[in-house]
Amino acid sequence: MTAPRKIAAERAVQFLCDHQMPNGEFRTLAAPGPDMTRSVPYGSPFVTTFVLYSLRNCRDQRWETVRQRALLFLLSEQHPGGWWRNHNRDNPYHRESQLPFDLDDSCAVSQILEYYGIP
Repeated sequence: MTAPRKIAAERAVQFLCDHQMPNGEFRTLAAPGPDMTRSVPYGSPFVTTFVLYSLRNCRDQRWETVRQRALLFLLSEQHPGGWWRNHNRDNPYHRESQLPFDLDDSCAVSQILEYYGIP
């Protein structure tokens, strides 16, 4: 890895270490427009899944603790039958509506858990 790429990778890992939420999730924001003004937190397993996917080959020791916490978060959001919803249990939408289970979230989470050896 070239020096600039190594520095960028190290900074990315540090950013994720510094910004992981206490429950292991990586923050998702929702906004009414593409400029992200008036954005609000939107708890979801989706972003956490893709952070884990993106760094699946990372060998930085700092990443190991972050990875374990993220995997535990995903497992805590699993519903009976191996399904996930687009929003997590702390998301107000979880309490206010009963959206059906979400196929792309369930597939993405299942795939990343399988990659890390979790059935």
